[in-house]
Amino acid sequence: MLRGGALGDLILTLPLLSEIREGYPNVEVVLLGIFPQARLAAPEFVDRVKRIDAPDWVPIFVEGVLPDFVRNWLKGFDLAINLWSDPGSIIARNLAAAGVKQVIAVSSRMRPDVHAVFHLADVLGALGLTLRNPVPKLAVGPKPVKSATFGFHVGSGFCPKELADRSLD
Repeated sequence: MLRGGALGDLILTLPLLSEIREGYPNVEVVLLGIFPQARLAAPEFVDRVKRIDAPDWVPIFVEGVLPDFVRNWLKGFDLAINLWSDPGSIIARNLAAAGVKQVIAVSSRMRPDVHAVFHLADVLGALGLTLRNPVPKLAVGPKPVKSATFGFHVGSGFCPKELADRSLD
């Protein structure tokens, strides 16, 4: 699955990933996304995450021949789901040219009356799935054990602030 955007975009993708994971439990799901937020999808929603915002991946977004390492990596995929806006189908053509057997793309046209989660979930129909729960949920694991905690507030010693605080006494 290819997904761009920041943290909010990733979170809106989680219901879709959840349906895919549940509908196809024995399939390896790989997310090509923006780091660092894309890593939050593993391991609950995807098996692996690859950084698509690395300079080596830029050719997938433009017309032309893909570098060998991109083609060689992509040709092993049976299916790619493209959630990037791709009005000219450049990404879809590049994925197919790299050897991806089937490419499903979300519509580049967002309707103002349709929430983004439902817009993204349109691709589920091609997989024989439906969106059962549109609420994004991201599990937060236990905090790592630390030997010490340190906190600070940047700018808390700013002189005019101290003067203002004293005037409140």
